[in-house]
Amino acid sequence: MNHDFLSNFDGSVDSGDVELSLDLWVNEISDLIVIDSDKVVALLNKTNVPAKITDSDEELVDKILTNVGTNKKLNRGISFLIGEQNNLIKEESNDWREVIDKIANTYEVVLVKFSQIPSLKASVKNDIMQHIKSKANSSKESSGVDGSTAGGRVIFKEETPDEVKTKRKKIFWWVVGGVVVLTAIGFGIHYYRKNKKAASLLGEGGALLNGGSTPTPTPIPTVKPNATTVAATAANVTAPTAVPTNITPTV
Repeated sequence: MNHDFLSNFDGSVDSGDVELSLDLWVNEISDLIVIDSDKVVALLNKTNVPAKITDSDEELVDKILTNVGTNKKLNRGISFLIGEQNNLIKEESNDWREVIDKIANTYEVVLVKFSQIPSLKASVKNDIMQHIKSKANSSKESSGVDGSTAGGRVIFKEETPDEVKTKRKKIFWWVVGGVVVLTAIGFGIHYYRKNKKAASLLGEGGALLNGGSTPTPTPIPTVKPNATTVAATAANVTAPTAVPTNITPTV
């Protein structure tokens, strides 16, 4: 927990060790929240990020990580607090301003990634919360205090019964809305297919009524006569009786 921040910071920058630089920032942020949470809350409000002293440590971490990548004033303010808690701010010299600028400019490149890579933001949050919990537990052990608070502060945000009910209602209505939408889509597809089929049948009937070609009837197969059967039939036919020609017609 105790280290020469400026020496380690300069070493990480000179060697291009981004991971070490980020680890140093995580350690400093956790120190600020555990030790000087009131300064963190004041800084958030000054940089247009609403915060309350009653916010849990987790809520403060979320507000910092959500805004520090895009809020340059917040980044510079945190860099100033880091310099202040490491005794880098010296009124008799202006060199500290250059140090704060170097800290802010170095971390600006890394912190902007929080808004672009959610997984990086989540990983950094997890690291900060582990630092806070460890330092809070050490503080409680040294003071003989037990529980989930450090100096009267809540580390992790706890949902009230009303918040739980509200969240459950939202989830319920989201589920109901999803079912309704899916049902409507299903009926829509069903009626679309049904109407499309009916339109197809009507189109075929309309073509016939409007002079279209009629379907070609299936030809009836012809049976070739059997020669033996035809001869037998002809033999059984009786010859017609001859009509006399010497009869005078009667008027």
